[in-house]
Amino acid sequence: ESGREMSLMEIEEFFRNLWSDYDELEWSWVSELIENIKGRKPAGLSPEEILGILDEWQVAETTLHKLILEDARKEFSPSSMTGFGAGLGKKEKEEDFRAVRGDFESHPFITRLEKELNEKISVARNLAARLRNVVK
Repeated sequence: ESGREMSLMEIEEFFRNLWSDYDELEWSWVSELIENIKGRKPAGLSPEEILGILDEWQVAETTLHKLILEDARKEFSPSSMTGFGAGLGKKEKEEDFRAVRGDFESHPFITRLEKELNEKISVARNLAARLRNVVK
């Protein structure tokens, strides 16, 4: 920001601060976004409006995760096997590919992404259920 180069220690400190302030920064961003879209601060929204936001968020989050998974699936397609098991038969190529890349369903990135989505959706559903009890 000042136009001068930062030292490695300053860069590290910057990222540590960013990491430690993440929750606050995230809420600040979300709060401002809600205010820009709804025209009111989140505290001024009704439970029904908040439920609507949660529903929209769940659809968006699920759609994003599905798109990421579809893209990742391409990395496990037959066309991605080029160069694996060179000079060998189809079965050996597939075995070589699996030995290097693993299987889509059990790949750590895929399982982590699916777990992350399930956790986020669970939090949203629990929050929505609590809000619905308030609305009753």
